[in-house]
Amino acid sequence: MKLLAIPFLTVLLSTDISASDATALRKVEDKLRMLDQETMPVSAAATSIQWSVLDERESAFWSAVTEAYDFLMARNQTVRHQFLYGAAVAAQSGHPARLDALNTWLKKENNRVYALGLPYAFYDVWKEKMLKLNEAVTALGAARPSPAVNQSVTGSTPEMREFLSGLRADLRASVTARSNPKASEGPQSSNSTTTMVVVATALLSLAAGLLYPRKKKYIKVRTKEPQGATSVAEELPPLPVLDEAPITLDPRSSAFAVNVEDQCRKVLEDNKHLLRVANLRLEPALRSPFRTTVNIPEEKVTEALHWLLKGTLAIANSTKAQASHFAWSCQEQQGRVSLEFVLHGLECDQKALYMNTIIDQTESATAHFGRTERTLEGHLPVVGYRIGGHKTTISLGLDAAGAINQ
Repeated sequence: MKLLAIPFLTVLLSTDISASDATALRKVEDKLRMLDQETMPVSAAATSIQWSVLDERESAFWSAVTEAYDFLMARNQTVRHQFLYGAAVAAQSGHPARLDALNTWLKKENNRVYALGLPYAFYDVWKEKMLKLNEAVTALGAARPSPAVNQSVTGSTPEMREFLSGLRADLRASVTARSNPKASEGPQSSNSTTTMVVVATALLSLAAGLLYPRKKKYIKVRTKEPQGATSVAEELPPLPVLDEAPITLDPRSSAFAVNVEDQCRKVLEDNKHLLRVANLRLEPALRSPFRTTVNIPEEKVTEALHWLLKGTLAIANSTKAQASHFAWSCQEQQGRVSLEFVLHGLECDQKALYMNTIIDQTESATAHFGRTERTLEGHLPVVGYRIGGHKTTISLGLDAAGAINQ
């Protein structure tokens, strides 16, 4: 029955071809007329980024860093040098990698400051500084302003206009050929051939529908009867309950047993020429009754003491007053080893130390003290500086137990 409908549809469609061509031609002409009337101003995409937003975030971050640094400097804390240096290093990374670097730097420096064991009033102010720094770093990681694009493009593309123009020409030729079949021989032969094809297709479809009627096919579906309720899965036996093993913490094993006092004697012996150049008389130190052993590699302790001595000599060489003699001592208290270098006869105030830092820069006393702390990083190193009693004291504190993960 489906094949019988094909001839009738073919005849109906063939009679409406000319009418549909004329309708399509009118639509194409109307569309081209509308395109010709449209204006096509095209303005280049103007892209602008609000750099002021990024500048404000950067300014807020460095303002918070400067406030924290000034606070440490006002309390005579030498950790401020590593604090400022670490901020500059962490901020060098590109976005967004430097966000992780800045967060790591904040955590590390916060742990370093808390390891100093200062009064509670100090840490009350320090918490406010760290809160402001955290907010500034969080603002740096906020979404950046997207560029504003102003673009006004109206009208059509040349490809569309060319396509519609070609289609209009084809439709005009088709309508003209159908309305005037005697205009040329080509269209007449084309129309007769089309008519013959349509008639032949209709006759063949009609014959196929009469000779080969389609039979309905039925598909039999066999269903199996349920042979009984499915068996319920057997429950597994419960797992045995094991007694929890007690958690034991292994004490820290001392991989290195380096005596700070002995290493200091070696460093002073190796650098006697520097003491002579600075015109310093070395006072002999008595053997300390304390256990001054630390769990740090020997080469690290030697290098750190070398930088500590160079920083002390930088103070002695940069001040106007001449030190009378140089003394040192080493002791242990509450799990920390403390080593002190004392310059008798001079007091290097904060202004003189600042001028030494500005003039000598990488060879200044503060730069050498910073190298001391970086060499012993992970063992809570603290380089202290105090004056009074007509002398200047440089101290180094270390954790004697072992390395600490920061």
